Amino acid sequence: MRRECIEALDTLFHSGKKAVSVKLNLPLKSIAEIKVEATVSTIDQLKFALEQGVEKVFYPLLPFKGIAENLLAYLENKPAEILDRIGLVLPNIVREEEMPVLEEAFDLFYPKISLFKANTLDQLVYLKNRKLPFIRGVSHLNIYNPYTYVALKEAFGAECLSLSRELNMKNLSDFKGNRSLLVYGALPLMVLEHCVINGSIGCQGKACGKFDYTLKDRKNVLFPLKTDALCKTHIFNSKNLFINEDVESLHKKKFSDFELDFSLDSLETMEKVLTGYLFLFKSLENQKK
Repeated sequence: MRRECIEALDTLFHSGKKAVSVKLNLPLKSIAEIKVEATVSTIDQLKFALEQGVEKVFYPLLPFKGIAENLLAYLENKPAEILDRIGLVLPNIVREEEMPVLEEAFDLFYPKISLFKANTLDQLVYLKNRKLPFIRGVSHLNIYNPYTYVALKEAFGAECLSLSRELNMKNLSDFKGNRSLLVYGALPLMVLEHCVINGSIGCQGKACGKFDYTLKDRKNVLFPLKTDALCKTHIFNSKNLFINEDVESLHKKKFSDFELDFSLDSLETMEKVLTGYLFLFKSLENQKK
């Protein structure tokens, strides 16, 4: 059953994410031991992740341009058990002069949403100063060793921190306790202060959210571009991070917190990938029984 799950995910990933067939008679919800965390970019993705029992679902505090959905309207009248599962991710880079924009967005959601995820050390300081009860950190913090992990958790009172994506299996064995690892998602390569889309076509802040743009290198490899609410350009790797074969080994090393990032995926792709991983996690738990 575990092998079936892995092969289904593998088929999906290597077939251009067009098709996947997972025919397993297992309930997706109530994965007791393994905790699944997802980052999404649309309300429909948020709804689907919550419906499938994902423990924590993160939405961008300042979404990429072209996302005009009203998260506040969705949160209206939601029960506490739903609100407790929704978090917000701070932008990758926020300059001092841009802080009023962040503050305004922050005040719109807090205290309705009390779980926030930091991208930088400065943001960890900011969240701690706001006296938030639940703070998390993303893999951009580049936590390479257990000493850094423990120091950051103790200094900022973080609930959970994500380890660096560059660690190998041997390095990961050194970590103990409540730590999480990204196993699927878009990998940011660079954030540019100036919008390259505006510089190329003169969109003046209008066209960047309407179309999909990419950079093409000399080998014709395409790198997705996204512009955030602060008009910074995010360049992503041409391929998503995709870990499926090693999930079982990670689980044996007492890893129980896994992250999935669907920031650049369509709802259809997100549904198939999330379903495949949830079946895989469930099969791992069933093996132990």
